[in-house]
Amino acid sequence: KLAVKLASEITPDLILMDVNLSGEMDGIEAADRIHAKLGIPVVLVTADVNEDRLKRAKASMPYGYVMKPIRNHDLRVTIEMALHVNEIDTKRQEAEAELARQKAELQTLFDSVPAFVFYKDENDLFLNVNKRLADSFGLSKEEMIGKKSSEISPAEDASYQLDDLEVIRSGKPKLGIVEPFKAQGEIGWAETDKIPYIDEKGDILGVIGLSRDITEHKLMEDALRESEELHRIT
Repeated sequence: KLAVKLASEITPDLILMDVNLSGEMDGIEAADRIHAKLGIPVVLVTADVNEDRLKRAKASMPYGYVMKPIRNHDLRVTIEMALHVNEIDTKRQEAEAELARQKAELQTLFDSVPAFVFYKDENDLFLNVNKRLADSFGLSKEEMIGKKSSEISPAEDASYQLDDLEVIRSGKPKLGIVEPFKAQGEIGWAETDKIPYIDEKGDILGVIGLSRDITEHKLMEDALRESEELHRIT
């Protein structure tokens, strides 16, 4: 425990840890806790070649393992390698953290778009949807991803998929598609733009759709048309 406490206070670049520590935990357990908590690389030192202890040491993933009696050359090489590996690990972790941050940021933007957005592959499977679209069906995004539109909205599937296939096969977008949709028992109207989903090689993987709910506008338009027709009749 003292070794773990001192490591937290001093935060060295590297720790040489004797496997045979006195106290409640041995050097292997202390090294494991230090690296898990602080990310400090640990090189284990021991004169013990006990097979079980060696297995535990390997399982703790130390940055190096030095046998006693210690030779200066072996120790220097082990420390240099441990520091190098730790530097690579740190850069990898930072890159992964930055990638996760960017992914979360993009997902937030994706979910904030005031429209229904989806990606589908050529087999009509949803690859991704934004929260607004999932909410309109009373589902979570996870419940929609990996399913076909026929499983989500069977009534409208045929016409939707024909448009999707046309975009995928032609490689050309279809814009301003006005179509009804049914979500949670209610009928609405949407204006949809569909474009090919293309990878960096130029291959078409599926279709990207963006739909805006125009129900209110459509109802007003229909009411105005009916009013004009009634006016002409009278």
